Amino acid sequence: MARIGTSWNRVDVGDIITFNYKSKSTGKTRLQTILVLNPKYFITDSEGQRVFQLIGLKLAEQRVRTIKEASKVVTDIFNKLGTLEVIDEKKDIYRVRMKKQDLFWGGAKDIVYRRIRYLLKKEPIYRTYDWEQARKSGVFYESLPLPPALKNRILGRRTGPSGERVL
Repeated sequence: MARIGTSWNRVDVGDIITFNYKSKSTGKTRLQTILVLNPKYFITDSEGQRVFQLIGLKLAEQRVRTIKEASKVVTDIFNKLGTLEVIDEKKDIYRVRMKKQDLFWGGAKDIVYRRIRYLLKKEPIYRTYDWEQARKSGVFYESLPLPPALKNRILGRRTGPSGERVL
């Protein structure tokens, strides 16, 4: 899978990123691939400390896909969140462009979570990560292999009935 390096300051809502994260429960460091819903969400934890969290939908862990990208659930989630936008066509790197009215302070509004809540019951992929822990590792835009018909639709190409490109 192809990657493009970036910095944590450039990570935005809708980006599909990969980073190493050390789990608090198991203590193991694993490669996480997520669709970012909120890159830096401010909360007060149970001890009264102010902390930031990275919130997203987990697509893969340690290069093993949590759910197939082409599955109906992922396609439905992407459609509910916004439109797919190309970052790098050759490397199959995309992001989800959300509507401006669905965003606030650099993150997704509650309406976005309510819109995909029933889909997340089928595939429990909603995750929160400690932002300070996550940013200790490098971050990359990750490739997302898409079915040819969906890829051509995103790129604005016309396809025939069997998926071949029509000029």
